[in-house]
Amino acid sequence: VASTSPSDDGSDGNFYCINRGTIGGYTGSCTCTSCNTNFGGSSCETCDTNAGSTGTPPDCIAGPIILGGSNTGSCYVSGTCFGTGSAGEMYSANEVC
Repeated sequence: VASTSPSDDGSDGNFYCINRGTIGGYTGSCTCTSCNTNFGGSSCETCDTNAGSTGTPPDCIAGPIILGGSNTGSCYVSGTCFGTGSAGEMYSANEVC
């Protein structure tokens, strides 16, 4: 059951997700999924490093956007594409925005 109390750890079936999130699992093994953007962890309490986020909560910073496949060449900032390929290469298979 979703709770507004930070002390609810799921042991009694009540669980608190600090950065929104959808509660799942079962008593004693509760989880939070679909946390606010850039957050992760069992209670949405950490910066989501799997998505490349950095920082320390509550200041989680979005990681780079990695483009590839049909998106190659679509990463522009002020008309400039930042590729990860060789020097002077405008587009690459894995562009980082």
